[in-house]
Amino acid sequence: LPGKNAKILLSNASINKELYAAGYDIAIPWWSVRRQGFYIRNIGYLRAFSRLSRLIESEGLESLLSNETRQRIAAFAEKSTAWIARYGFKAGIFADDMAFFNRLFIVSAALKIPSFRRSEHPTPRRFHRPHPSLA
Repeated sequence: LPGKNAKILLSNASINKELYAAGYDIAIPWWSVRRQGFYIRNIGYLRAFSRLSRLIESEGLESLLSNETRQRIAAFAEKSTAWIARYGFKAGIFADDMAFFNRLFIVSAALKIPSFRRSEHPTPRRFHRPHPSLA
């Protein structure tokens, strides 16, 4: 982990190489493919992430919509906000806001630091109207 006064960004966007060249240290979220940066290892936090990830991947819709799952997500979001504050990130830059953990981190990061979505490819424009077969 770089020094305490370092300019550290949390990023899984494709511009990490350019950010690094501009003098930023890049921490990569562990659910992302590594792109010019380093991972921060925190076993307790990684376990909480893994438990929530397994829950999301394996449970049915009824379980995912339960109050218990909402509480687990809220608790993990609180841990995420604390984790972001602990490491002193200057900003969060994410490849998209559609993946569950990217979205959670954008929301959590926004509570403590500026956060951005850096789209990797054009955003679909059909979200505002139903597909013709559904009309």
